Amino acid sequence: MQIESNEEKTFYMVSEINTSDGSENEIFRIDIAIGTTWGLESTSYGVDVYGLGNATLTDIEEIVISYGSDSVNEPTQQVIDLVGIPDLGPA
Repeated sequence: MQIESNEEKTFYMVSEINTSDGSENEIFRIDIAIGTTWGLESTSYGVDVYGLGNATLTDIEEIVISYGSDSVNEPTQQVIDLVGIPDLGPA
């Protein structure tokens, strides 16, 4: 799993990396809309493989992405922290 963001932390892209050939499949994007509202937009890959949809996220502090387990069978997770993002104006 790979999470990329812009410098301002107002955009995130979550992708799956194929370990056999190194290819990348984008799963979803998260963009700040207005104020503290975020938009989550699934790609066709995210819809087809993971059954994801689109969503409006309001007053969300973090998104936890779980994607398997490590060598001692503990969950493997990454966190997108949405606290402290710039307020881009009234909603």
